[in-house]
Amino acid sequence: MAKFIMFGNQKGGVGKSQLTVITATALSADPFNRRVLVSDCDSQKSITHLRKMDQESGSFDSFNLETETVQGFTMAAKNYDEQFDIVFIDAAGKLDTDQQVKDQEVVRAMMYTDYLFIPFVQGNFNIESSVDYLKAVQQVRKLRDQSARPLHVIGMANMFDSRSNSSKYLIDDLRRLQEATEIKLMNTPLGRYTLHSEADTVRSNYSASNSDRSLVNFREWMDELCEIINLKR
Repeated sequence: MAKFIMFGNQKGGVGKSQLTVITATALSADPFNRRVLVSDCDSQKSITHLRKMDQESGSFDSFNLETETVQGFTMAAKNYDEQFDIVFIDAAGKLDTDQQVKDQEVVRAMMYTDYLFIPFVQGNFNIESSVDYLKAVQQVRKLRDQSARPLHVIGMANMFDSRSNSSKYLIDDLRRLQEATEIKLMNTPLGRYTLHSEADTVRSNYSASNSDRSLVNFREWMDELCEIINLKR
């Protein structure tokens, strides 16, 4: 049985696809060596384009990649559950506000998600702009709570700069959000490092011993993520 993971938020620029890539490459390589699939359901196909660039440079593939629609993903999800250890769903975060929650494309993807990580970044109105998305998530949680595979929702700070004055406000906002919605929060923010933003679909950024600050940050963040999803090496 696979673990289905999504990084989701309707606000653009919070690093959903970036997080999918760096996590998928890490989990498909040492020391994890899991069978990993990324389902690129986002209309922008940013992960698919990145993979093509890596292939043109002669790089070998790490995680498996399927470029498909959300409908195509839902039709294949049962097979993915049997074939892979980890399945990442990279879907558009935009809510179709003219439709009922259950009929929205991103919600249909959430119905197959075991762990939804919601990234937030520093800056004005980032929490406020996610209110409608969080309301939809809460409705999905209620539906999933009735099944054998509930939806676990975890908030996290991405592109975090501890030297910035707005970093304290983001952490305070996330704590208030946790109290209001009862979602879990990751303790480890993922920093604003070039290593993360320039990731490819081949090279893992996970290092068990390197003391470089960006690598240490990613290692600590990955170790916490693995603990959350109950994944052992």
